[in-house]
Amino acid sequence: MKQKRSLLITVVTVLAGTLIGVYIWNRGQESEQPVEVTDFASCAEVTGVVMESYPRQCSYEGTTYVEELSEDGQGPDMSLPANEKALIESWLAENNYNEYGDPEDTAYIGGTPLFDESTGTYIDRYTYLLEQYPEKPWLEDSTETPTEDETSAEEPLPFTSVDSWELFMDPNFEFEYPAFVTVASANGYPIRMYDDGEFEFYVTVSDSQPSFEENTCTKTFEVGGGEAVYLCNNDSVKYSQIYQRMKDSFIAR
Repeated sequence: MKQKRSLLITVVTVLAGTLIGVYIWNRGQESEQPVEVTDFASCAEVTGVVMESYPRQCSYEGTTYVEELSEDGQGPDMSLPANEKALIESWLAENNYNEYGDPEDTAYIGGTPLFDESTGTYIDRYTYLLEQYPEKPWLEDSTETPTEDETSAEEPLPFTSVDSWELFMDPNFEFEYPAFVTVASANGYPIRMYDDGEFEFYVTVSDSQPSFEENTCTKTFEVGGGEAVYLCNNDSVKYSQIYQRMKDSFIAR
């Protein structure tokens, strides 16, 4: 009787050990299944490397995936009508502020104040400006109140409407630009990017703030000799978000 009981215990122990081994092996096989990279999230999971641009990007095997942003404070702000955005840009230029509403020589950790390191997220530039200036000083001298109905035809194109982006590379910097534009230069600066319509974007090196008519220029970094690289664009409301996307992708090398 004792022999039978001992044999039964041995069989049960071996069977349990076998089942546990099979379970552990299957779990290991599942964890070793390769992740198919099809978007930003899967790229970040596989590589663990994310470019802190706006929006964030991840590259895998020659393909760049851009993080899709929602409209919950982490994507383009659609609460302001286009003509109020134009008033903001004019007010910034008149007061010698940079695009973030700060003095032109203000330096930011990471190159932009739009990235919140505590949460790891970006906010829209206009949302940031409204937080800095809730009283909306750009409306004080305006004789008209912006309305959505009056400016529906002037709504800017979201940068996500661009089907393809190219990477412009310079010995000192790089940034992305829409593939639909033409790039021209005279073997140096300024570099002009344009299309047959309203798109006008310039990259130039100067020892002072460029004075392109009706353009908004952003100082990036100094290259020596008192000169700095400036990114400039015209005041086209249609392309304002695309211009900002280009500036936010700028990286000094």
